[in-house]
Amino acid sequence: MSGHKEESLRNAVASFVNSCSFADTSVALEPFGEGWPPPNRLPLTTFGPMLLTTAMMLRASGGTPMAEAMDYVLNSYSLTRCVLVSDGQPDSEERAYDVARQYQTASLPCDCVHIGDSSSGEQCLRKIAEMTGGQFIKFTDINSFAKSFKYLTPAYYAQLTSGNVSAAQLGAKEIK
Repeated sequence: MSGHKEESLRNAVASFVNSCSFADTSVALEPFGEGWPPPNRLPLTTFGPMLLTTAMMLRASGGTPMAEAMDYVLNSYSLTRCVLVSDGQPDSEERAYDVARQYQTASLPCDCVHIGDSSSGEQCLRKIAEMTGGQFIKFTDINSFAKSFKYLTPAYYAQLTSGNVSAAQLGAKEIK
């Protein structure tokens, strides 16, 4: 992920954070592909300005150690939902599925968002969402991704899952 996708990721996270009510929502950021441990890791917090500042520093480079990030989050925080965003194939697809089974056992949905024109990693994210009871969204238009990512926040989520918002309205290729 680089260039315009990286900028859209930052904008999407900012939109997500700005759409949260921190009276009843905590958010953590666990980037992957920035080294281990990731330099911009932010544990669960309700402090919006810190989340926004950290979001603006997100960089996407290197591999896609998705399973390691998923495992860390699952075993470090008390979560009710996980949102996973990627534009590529995880370093270890089988390991990602192993961790997804742990999410499934913990009854923790993992919403998965695949961005970009490439289909690399798309099937993996689709399967993780299906395994865990999460939503899968495919955005080929990354500008729409930046604007519509907020639909995964508690304030908008019911519109997404009830079918009141279509993929076309989000600018997404697919919602499943």
